[in-house]
Amino acid sequence: MTEDNKITIIITFRNEGDEVEKTVQSIRETTRIDEVPIIMVDDGSDDGVDYRAVSEKYQCKYLRLPEASGGPAIARIIGAEWCATDKFAFMDGHMRLYEQNWNERVCEVLNANRRCILCSATANYADGKEKENRGDSGAYIRMDNPADYYSAGWAKGLPAEEGNLIEVPCVLGAFYAFTRSFWEEIKGLTGLTGYGFDEPFMSLKAWYLGGKCLLLRDFYVGHLYRDKFPNKVESERFYANQMMLIDVFTLDSEKRAEYLAAFRNVFDKEFFDKVEDVYSSQIRRIEELKDYIYRYKDDENIAKFWRLNEERHE
Repeated sequence: MTEDNKITIIITFRNEGDEVEKTVQSIRETTRIDEVPIIMVDDGSDDGVDYRAVSEKYQCKYLRLPEASGGPAIARIIGAEWCATDKFAFMDGHMRLYEQNWNERVCEVLNANRRCILCSATANYADGKEKENRGDSGAYIRMDNPADYYSAGWAKGLPAEEGNLIEVPCVLGAFYAFTRSFWEEIKGLTGLTGYGFDEPFMSLKAWYLGGKCLLLRDFYVGHLYRDKFPNKVESERFYANQMMLIDVFTLDSEKRAEYLAAFRNVFDKEFFDKVEDVYSSQIRRIEELKDYIYRYKDDENIAKFWRLNEERHE
């Protein structure tokens, strides 16, 4: 075993049934057990499935949150805290690995690009949809419509000459790999109040703080794209997350005021008051995040990000 090829997989899930075991099994069938530890973080499942037994069968570490956290962010933060390796990756509980010894390629990229978030390409493995490639060109940050401000959208395909390892504005597809040092530098997902905007949030922090997001374009991970999220989504928290991204990452004060006003007009007053209540309850933490971003922001890298973002969704 070599530490260079060692990476922990953190699988966060809630009420996924036998999908979790199939996900874990696909990891075990494609990598060496001594090179790829697995941490299973159960986000308060109540479907009666014995996930601990699955963890024991495949020699995984199992952590169970006492109640649902409302989204993957908290579970991922906890999983990262329990990780003992230099590199780790997040996966959902309904994914498949196909490439033998894929960890060697992933770790090679991370060893050479320690200040990046690396994501895989992704393909839908639902029956009849196996050939649908969702992520061979990465994602971008939407800024055209106030209702979509700072959300992630799939980028259009890129010409073959771009190569297999490309810079992308935003990661998407649910396989996200980091070095521990960079995860700590960008402060991970700390700051989200519930489900929503995980990918834009960490991607923007990566770019704003002088790092980057990379897509390993020919490394495909199967993903079951579902219509229904297993957790209850609290709309007020979801949109408070979006409001935070607008507020924190729009550095020009006039443009920020313009974006926030346009965003506010998307909702009726009664609902937006609820969003603002959630937002106000987190304002100290948000101001601390702003201070951190402004203190360490890399203006040249930020300009590069927005140029790349414009290119990726033309």
